[in-house]
Amino acid sequence: MLNPGCQKALIASAAFSVHAISIAVALYASSSYWKQDYHTSKLTRAEWVEKLIYGHPDYIWTELGVQLHVFLILEHELHTVCMIQDSQHVGVKEQLAIFLYMCVTGMSVCHVGERFQRSNETISKYFQLILSVFSSLSFYSKYVQLPRVDDPTPEFIQSQCKFAQFFGGAIGAMDGTHINCCPLAVDHAAAQNQKDGVSQNCLACISFSMRFLYLVSGWEGSTADATMYLQS
Repeated sequence: MLNPGCQKALIASAAFSVHAISIAVALYASSSYWKQDYHTSKLTRAEWVEKLIYGHPDYIWTELGVQLHVFLILEHELHTVCMIQDSQHVGVKEQLAIFLYMCVTGMSVCHVGERFQRSNETISKYFQLILSVFSSLSFYSKYVQLPRVDDPTPEFIQSQCKFAQFFGGAIGAMDGTHINCCPLAVDHAAAQNQKDGVSQNCLACISFSMRFLYLVSGWEGSTADATMYLQS
């Protein structure tokens, strides 16, 4: 038989548990508990994008990974080349910022939604929209072009003797890079790279004027660069 001290402790513990459960049930049943606003930041939506544009020049570079003039050019191209327009609630500037912010930070849809004070559905919708636009033929063919056989040797090479004697016929540079990804479980092993990360392997050729000439993407992280080169 329990002594009086233990009995009191058990009774107190049981009373506390009942009280905690009753509070939880009351909260669960309360409509106001489930209807609280989630996105309540004072700096909301397009206001943060405006701060990036009109704030310190380094701010937009830090948050979106591009200089201001590049951001404005991309916005103009989305309007004129890709025919993307402001939606009822989300302007093209914010659509572009959502896409770039996700690319730079690698954050989840939930975290990006908190940054922009938008729902997960809105973030996912506009990320996929801008991604499809940048992958479209109208945009891709304008900015990613193979060099012609009669293209002159770049000024960067001609003007420097230390490069000209070795790279007189060079038109650019080629390199590979890994981009983190979240594959299906069945594809996880193929996507695992040599550093035990999970990624896609990409191969890019770039001119000395920093223009993309050729791009191969979508290969599993386990794929060797040489394999990508031979298959290109």
